[in-house]
Amino acid sequence: MTLPRRYFILAGLGLLAIFIGYQALFSWPAEKQAFAKQQKFIEAIESRKWGRVHRLTADGYSDSLGMDRESLLLALRDLGSQFWTILELNWEMSDLQRDGDAVVITGKLRLSGEGGMFAPMAVQHARPFANMPFTFRWRKTGLMPWKWQLENLHHPDAKFPDGYTPGDLRRRTGFGDL
Repeated sequence: MTLPRRYFILAGLGLLAIFIGYQALFSWPAEKQAFAKQQKFIEAIESRKWGRVHRLTADGYSDSLGMDRESLLLALRDLGSQFWTILELNWEMSDLQRDGDAVVITGKLRLSGEGGMFAPMAVQHARPFANMPFTFRWRKTGLMPWKWQLENLHHPDAKFPDGYTPGDLRRRTGFGDL
């Protein structure tokens, strides 16, 4: 008795799926996974995809400005609302290290773009911070290799303009979720 050809095809596809799954789970280094998420995070901010930014940020997120996940999203939305046409975050990585089950990525981040009346002020305020490195701490949050979230962002000199609270610009200008 001979087996129909479709069984061999299904068995071959099953072995291929097992091989790809094994490669994804065990052969893709954590550093590359976290770096890929870093790129996705920056791209999500540039394209103002706030849902993606939210998914890439851990529930327990904290940073050197004292923000949590929700205030980070409000601050980024404020920033994005001022750049109607172009918002660019130029990332220049200087270091990437594994730290237990986390990956720490350090580099310089420069803001540029065009847009509303507050865009030049935002670029001017951010310019001095481009001279010192930002440190992003990513942690694997699930079994699958693509489950990484940002848990901490640090910059030694970062500060908000006097009197600013995340969400202020969107409330004052009424531009919503641009």
